[in-house]
Amino acid sequence: MKKKTDKPEVKVGLLQPFYTYHWNQLLAVGVTPVFLSSIENLRETVHELDGFILCNPLNPTGKVWSENEIDEVIEIMGDRLVIFDECYLDMVFSGKHYSPIQKGVAENVVICRGFSKTLGAQSWRVGYAVSHPSTIAHMMACMDPVYICTPFLQHALARFIHNYFEEYQNHIIELNKLMRDNWATLSKAFEKRFNWQPLEPAGTMYGNFKHSYASDMEATVAALEAGVGVCPGSMFTKEGINATANTSTIRIHCGISREKAARIADLLTKGL
Repeated sequence: MKKKTDKPEVKVGLLQPFYTYHWNQLLAVGVTPVFLSSIENLRETVHELDGFILCNPLNPTGKVWSENEIDEVIEIMGDRLVIFDECYLDMVFSGKHYSPIQKGVAENVVICRGFSKTLGAQSWRVGYAVSHPSTIAHMMACMDPVYICTPFLQHALARFIHNYFEEYQNHIIELNKLMRDNWATLSKAFEKRFNWQPLEPAGTMYGNFKHSYASDMEATVAALEAGVGVCPGSMFTKEGINATANTSTIRIHCGISREKAARIADLLTKGL
């Protein structure tokens, strides 16, 4: 089959650092990612874009975008497509999570949410989107040939939320406390072992550090040699994973039991 070459190029902005699969998903559907450094950079580049994706709270850093920042993004984008990945909306440690749907729905704004993080059900692929009815209708037309019908797990989860909503809310409170407790335990241990500067997260299940190695990969290897796995910060940027890239950051995962966090801390600080 002859490949068509007359398809117009579609460009979507990604604010660095970004969730890596957003990049992969854009490439999978033939969309060109445009890497941005700040909201100000978005304003400078918006004339080149057809859309923009923002994760709030942000994986990998744990940043929670403010109402003013979110409103500014929507103002900058005008009638262009904006997708907000709010998979971590229930994992905010202080203050409140703001979503643009609190002020109404717009045809060009899509909110993506799920339960995979708060319920530890990543393989279930359960989630939902919120947008204007006309936009949802277009999305349904694309979804139906793929899924045929709503997976039964969605129905089971809806029944759980409906029947046990108070228990679910209490679970969220306990989960967020676990994330913060684990971060407190692990951040002290990593700082003591490697002299990395902890960067306090405002949400999600992750924590980041500033390191002083020549590259993120060098810092990653140092952690592996100490018996722990970490993510190089460069993997969340256009640099990807390579030997020389250096964002001076490392990410760790705090979504583990308190007992495991304590064992890791003991491993890192033993003999120091």
